[in-house]
Amino acid sequence: MGTASKLKAVRRVKLNAGAQKRAKMRPSDDDPLFKDVFRKFMTKVHPDLFSRHPELREQNDASMQQLQEVLGQAKSGQHETEMPVLRKTLVFYVRTSTAGHFRKIPFELRTTGSDCKHVLGMAMAQLFEQCDLPSRFRWGSDYWERTVWKPELREGEE
Repeated sequence: MGTASKLKAVRRVKLNAGAQKRAKMRPSDDDPLFKDVFRKFMTKVHPDLFSRHPELREQNDASMQQLQEVLGQAKSGQHETEMPVLRKTLVFYVRTSTAGHFRKIPFELRTTGSDCKHVLGMAMAQLFEQCDLPSRFRWGSDYWERTVWKPELREGEE
């Protein structure tokens, strides 16, 4: 097998792996709604739960504000232009079963500058999984009910 053939084979495997990952993430009607899983996530990381640990409280508060800003933009009809391109690492802390111990959870928040529900969905699934929450969910009608970030067409364009 020549070098070009090997490269094509590697690309096919990578494409197949990406397609498999997207298929795994494809929601079903049995999956919980995003807002329900996100509500459970909030009960684990809400800054008010860390009143005796001000540095963890501040970190969770700052990360939560940034995450909620992006999710607010993802709400159907709340953003009329493309989402901004964003790549940021947020850090959350969750309690462990041992009193006074916490687990640090880094989270890569990324948007692609367009309809990025799959990118954001995969990142949120990983975050939820790290917090021992369901990693599969449906966005529901609150998020991406229709094409939200399609730029308006000018007169005469289609």
